[in-house]
Amino acid sequence: MAKPFRRAALVGKYQAQGIRNVLEDIAHFLERSGVEVVLEHETALNTGLTEFGSVPAGELGQRCDVAVVLGGDGTMLGIARQLARQNVPLIGINQGRLGFLTDVARSNMLAAMESLMQGQFRPERRALMQASVLREGAEVFSAFAFNDVVISKGDLGRMIHAPATTLAEVADHAERANRSPEPRSGRQEWCEN
Repeated sequence: MAKPFRRAALVGKYQAQGIRNVLEDIAHFLERSGVEVVLEHETALNTGLTEFGSVPAGELGQRCDVAVVLGGDGTMLGIARQLARQNVPLIGINQGRLGFLTDVARSNMLAAMESLMQGQFRPERRALMQASVLREGAEVFSAFAFNDVVISKGDLGRMIHAPATTLAEVADHAERANRSPEPRSGRQEWCEN
């Protein structure tokens, strides 16, 4: 059976204590499994791990076919936003407390990695959202969201009216526009900050 991954990027929550040793363990395991290893540039820079080479996060999709993320859900969400358009699968190893997205426990990481490197996994596809802030019709901010979008204007919470449209609604609207001269607007919801 062919290996599912040939080149892996390691991404770590480099501020976490002891992360360098864990990243080295994963890197050496992957190399023994015949997988070439590089580190995401900031991870390499901040941990001092230079023996594997480094790649800027924006180039990981062109250089690697999987990213192994060591940290928590915040680390996973951060790199997921950067890699979303590059279609790079992520493997999340939980560095500490409870993780919903980083579901491989650090205590079980090498056994889990061995199974993954043998192709024993079922990929999960996650929904991706794009949020944009428009002022007077001009886009002033846009970002991808992996899990949720928070609209905030500071410490004081208040009700706002925020239009939200799903891609399915846009497609439905286009289909209806082709059948009917009457346009239909997207769904609008009340959100509490």
